[in-house]
Amino acid sequence: MYARVLEEQRPEAKRGEFREQRRRHDANAWPAAFMPGTKVGDVFNVPGCVGSGVRNATFLEALGFTGGRSVRAGAEALLRAAVGGLLNSASACVQYPVCSDALIAQVDAVLATCDRAAMQDAIASFAALETLGCPLDQRGVCSN
Repeated sequence: MYARVLEEQRPEAKRGEFREQRRRHDANAWPAAFMPGTKVGDVFNVPGCVGSGVRNATFLEALGFTGGRSVRAGAEALLRAAVGGLLNSASACVQYPVCSDALIAQVDAVLATCDRAAMQDAIASFAALETLGCPLDQRGVCSN
């Protein structure tokens, strides 16, 4: 579902579309502030309950995180959604309703709880925003 390349115009790009666009078109749609090699821990405060492997993962790797039942798996799923949201908020083309600083602060606060249920609630809010749409084409060209 999330590996689909952009085929229609929507105000928001799905996180898998950034991952797929990177694979096929050398990340030309990625906002300059955050590139595929950006480390998760350089942007988000990842607590010890999550683990250093998550902290050291790249944004591209984070877009491929899967979920699960553990706190670490919940944090990975949250970070997968958060990185997608952050790419949208930092894009000059995408009309995302949350600014980057607010998104980072929200994710940091949820991660700090080390509570998987809180992480799931935050994931649901990102999922709702992902339905807004995206004006980027398959090559990352903005149609706005």
